[in-house]
Amino acid sequence: PTQDNYTIPDGFDAEEYFSQVCGVTIPKMQPQEIKIKVNKAIVPYFRTLPIHPSQKEIEVRENDSVFSYYLIPNEEFFRELRAWGNGVLVLSPDRIARDFCAEAKLIYRLYQLLNHISLNFQMEYLLHILIHIDEQHIVILLNFLIFLYFPYYFFN
Repeated sequence: PTQDNYTIPDGFDAEEYFSQVCGVTIPKMQPQEIKIKVNKAIVPYFRTLPIHPSQKEIEVRENDSVFSYYLIPNEEFFRELRAWGNGVLVLSPDRIARDFCAEAKLIYRLYQLLNHISLNFQMEYLLHILIHIDEQHIVILLNFLIFLYFPYYFFN
């Protein structure tokens, strides 16, 4: 706790201030259009509970729908998309689609490793990976490890 008092500036509009992001983190970048493909099984959830006010369903197809967003992409938005697993595919922009693809490949490779090698070697290899990946992917990896190893250590 601090003894300092903070006064909200006159005229500050929190709704307007956070209007271009999902959540509260505001990266220093401009808003952009992001398109995602959503599996038909979960389209009703997207229609009922939009991730962001800018959400628009721009295409309805037999097996999926395409939604667009105009916002400043941030980790909270990406976390919302990741929560749907393979039910959501980022279509554009290319950079974000490639980042999601790289994360999926990393997780796939981890599963492959864990299914084929001993636990001791797994831990050594995972430590090696932790040293060589960036901050964004380390969060994904650590979440994966929690789900993977806590049951092993607590239930065996």
